[in-house]
Amino acid sequence: MNIEQNFEPNFEPDFETILADNEPITKHSARILRKQILQDGHVSKREREFLRDALDHGNLMDDESFYILLDVLLNGKRIN
Repeated sequence: MNIEQNFEPNFEPDFETILADNEPITKHSARILRKQILQDGHVSKREREFLRDALDHGNLMDDESFYILLDVLLNGKRIN
């Protein structure tokens, strides 16, 4: 997934679109997603759902991307 082209500091990605395009999530894109998700210091319910869906489709990312997103899901501060 080439989200770096659309990255803006306050941009909340359309998570469903990211998963629906079936393009691999690169290590660089995973880092940008991590930054976007954690920019407010919390992982929202919607963001947790996205992360679970992304990890369920682990074949769409390399190992490093998988572990970056898994770390956000497991260690990010959570809000409802």
